[in-house]
Amino acid sequence: MDAMRVCAALDVHQAMVVACIIKGSLECKPKAEIREFSTVLFGLLALQDWLSEEG
Repeated sequence: MDAMRVCAALDVHQAMVVACIIKGSLECKPKAEIREFSTVLFGLLALQDWLSEEG
């Protein structure tokens, strides 16, 4: 099993949250993915689901 690194950051605004996940093997350059979510309940639930899926 290869070691993985995962890092997440959130930039919270009044109407939206910008989330970034950086993940990858310790031997390779990590990949970053950035998504925007609404701050209303359905958006925050979508953010929670995405973060949970990504580990």
